[in-house]
Amino acid sequence: MLNTPDIVKDFETFLNIAEGSILINGLGMGMCNVHLLKKESVTDLTVIEFDKSLIDFISPLFADEPRCTIIHGDALSWEPPKGKRYDYVWHDIWTNPSARNVAQIDFLKEKYTNIAGWQGAWREAVVRQKLKDQLALKEERGY
Repeated sequence: MLNTPDIVKDFETFLNIAEGSILINGLGMGMCNVHLLKKESVTDLTVIEFDKSLIDFISPLFADEPRCTIIHGDALSWEPPKGKRYDYVWHDIWTNPSARNVAQIDFLKEKYTNIAGWQGAWREAVVRQKLKDQLALKEERGY
């Protein structure tokens, strides 16, 4: 949960194009919320966050914003309301980029494939490269 220039750059495409109905899996420090809620083109923003203490800490910043709903839940098991469609979905539930994140990214993208117009995930390119590097190393070593 850092807002370093490198991390902000990773969000840049999502933050610039997202509008309409948005779902974010992972609250972090609320940086995405702040940026998105400045846009009049954002009609509603739903955030799913696993850590209740983080919600308690960050959610007061958005208490007066009727377009923002923060839900305590697990992104991997939470189900959106029946019939709900999101224009943009951003997955950001990981603390550190790791090749292990790839399976969860794939799971989440599949989960929302029919109800999301666009999806992205934090550090997706980085973690997919880490997985390729690990597989190449295993192949090189013969296991």
